[in-house]
Amino acid sequence: MNSPIARVLHLNFKKTKECDFWLLRHEKDAKDLEKSVLQRTVIKIDDKSLIIVSLFENEVDADKVFKRFVDWTAEQVFFDDGVEKLHMHGTVVYNAVYSKN
Repeated sequence: MNSPIARVLHLNFKKTKECDFWLLRHEKDAKDLEKSVLQRTVIKIDDKSLIIVSLFENEVDADKVFKRFVDWTAEQVFFDDGVEKLHMHGTVVYNAVYSKN
């Protein structure tokens, strides 16, 4: 079995309201955006920064979803200041999900 593909995206907004708006829109639209995603985690670093960690079965799915996601983000960020993006990707070599039980 092949290892899943991981994508990490850091979004750094210029204003708190832009980050909050993005989160509200993402919550509404996530189901359509995340087709073919095995797992996605959105982490709020501070009031202007998010990290999105996604796992995919293969590169083809990762590329399709990433393009859809980046295009969607560009549509949502219509503020003059925009948003800074940092994108990283690689193969998952270790992933653990623990239950409280």
